[in-house]
Amino acid sequence: AGGQVEVHARDWTADLAAGDLPPAAGAFADPARRVTDRRILHLQQMQPPLAALLALQQAVPLLGVKVMPSVADAELPAGCGVEFISHQGVCKEAVLWFGGAAWQRKWATVIGDGRLEQVATDEERPPLGDLAPGQILYEPDPAIIRAGCLGTLCRRLDAHLFDPEIAYLVGDEQRPEPLAQAFLIEEVHPFALKLLNRRLQELGIAYVELKKRGFPAEPESLRPRLKLAAQGRDAVIFFSRRGDERIMLLGRRLEEIK
Repeated sequence: AGGQVEVHARDWTADLAAGDLPPAAGAFADPARRVTDRRILHLQQMQPPLAALLALQQAVPLLGVKVMPSVADAELPAGCGVEFISHQGVCKEAVLWFGGAAWQRKWATVIGDGRLEQVATDEERPPLGDLAPGQILYEPDPAIIRAGCLGTLCRRLDAHLFDPEIAYLVGDEQRPEPLAQAFLIEEVHPFALKLLNRRLQELGIAYVELKKRGFPAEPESLRPRLKLAAQGRDAVIFFSRRGDERIMLLGRRLEEIK
């Protein structure tokens, strides 16, 4: 409403240091995360640095600070919550919240296709189980992974992990879930390029989507070495690991259940 908002084009860090900061119910800061065209990797390297932002937090009841989605847990300051935000399947940013907006230590906000859903971190470890052809593999939204919400998603899907360090969920039947992509697992093998090429030919696979999690090589580096059929169907290959064993999963993408 008119008269309730004032615009100040000033250096708030100087005003804060001089005790001249205008009164406010809250503040939102978007620090620079690049210096001389180089991407910043740590909170203390932002401009203004985290120390100045924490001083600002002492002056206003509520503060949000936009940070990089790769922010490490060890760098999170005490007393804040962190929100990981994804849009259309890409984790775009993270926000540190102080004060009343910090309703959880971590949570995911997923935006896409006209919807917005928030999921809080689950402190329980996700269940572990087997991995076999015929099962459904779920690839969670990256914000869900960053926020550590896999336990919640496992309960929603009646699913489990096949390795405690690999963020792929596996279930026996496909269920509606906007926070994860679903795939049918058709084959599970130890990783061997010769075996993979033989199966690609035998199954008549002409185009492959390559994915990885916990695998040492980039999947696209293997594409030139794949022997695809001249004509045939599409498939998805997952390069991953189970314990110390490198594995490859052959499957296909499933349509989302509404």
